[in-house]
Amino acid sequence: MSDSAPLMGNDNERTGPDGMPMMDRAEKDASYNLAAKLLLGFPIVGGAIGFGLAYGLYAFASDKQAVSARVGTLAATSGQWALLSGYVFHRTVGFLNTYPVLYKGQVMRAKSSNLRANMLVYEQIGERALPGKVVLVENGDLGQYNRANRSLHHFVENSLPVVLSIVLNTPVFPAQAFGLTCLFALGRIAHQIGYSTKKGYGAHALGFMLATLSSEALAGLLLVAALKAFGVL
Repeated sequence: MSDSAPLMGNDNERTGPDGMPMMDRAEKDASYNLAAKLLLGFPIVGGAIGFGLAYGLYAFASDKQAVSARVGTLAATSGQWALLSGYVFHRTVGFLNTYPVLYKGQVMRAKSSNLRANMLVYEQIGERALPGKVVLVENGDLGQYNRANRSLHHFVENSLPVVLSIVLNTPVFPAQAFGLTCLFALGRIAHQIGYSTKKGYGAHALGFMLATLSSEALAGLLLVAALKAFGVL
């Protein structure tokens, strides 16, 4: 093989001399445009789904009258503003976690599999520096260890608004908040177990979906309670 010939990465991708996927400008532009749509669309679609789930939990609640009474108590102290603050914080964290995807697609593909576990890509510097980029080990026990910790980091990135939503929702929707917390916990456990398997990327999808849906529903409950306190619902 010549020095200029493309190499093959662990996921059977063509890679350059630095070990990263080879991507042309057109592919990068298409990825950027798709990521931009995701960045703008997810808060709308995810927020709508979360609100729909939350309203359903309220509408079919066995203690609906008690919920209304608790909302009235909340409104008496203008507590709905705290709920709205929690919702804005939730959307902010979601944006901050999604924004790097704009640039992720400039250095790796959606099909780059376990390479996507890398939040940072390093390079050596100095006179004896080698050209290859430095990334997480993907294979074997080290790869599973790395992905298990990546899942933990992903939890830390996304859990703060969930914690805030649990605290703010419990006085109004105690049973619903507890149920969604259990679903979130199940999703995060499934995410970590799936991601740390030998397959890695893709095996975490079910856990990601459960955790995301429960998180969005908790945010939706904040909005439902706030809108009821304002007299909109």
